[in-house]
Amino acid sequence: MTSAALASINRRIKKHLQRKVDLYVERSEVLRERRAADTAVAEKRKREDEAFKAEFGRANVKQRKLQEEQIRLAGRLTKGEMSLVADQASTTARAQRKKEKRRKKEMRRRN
Repeated sequence: MTSAALASINRRIKKHLQRKVDLYVERSEVLRERRAADTAVAEKRKREDEAFKAEFGRANVKQRKLQEEQIRLAGRLTKGEMSLVADQASTTARAQRKKEKRRKKEMRRRN
């Protein structure tokens, strides 16, 4: 093989290697952009979920107050008697929430 032919082959090899490197760089940039977009979408969904949960909580509070008022009016309870009934209901609800938290924590620990 002549020196010119060897140089030509070396140039072609370098050219192909450079093309390969360029493709890796390009793919890396695309993946980085995708990752950034996915992160942005995930954050947006998280904010939407938190807003929904907050709104749901407010609706539950309002519903509970309306139910307490309904019970009070149906039973002709005074405000003082009603607070005792409401306190019992909130204690029961709190116990259920604690139980649910423990169950979720246990599930996360198992996974």
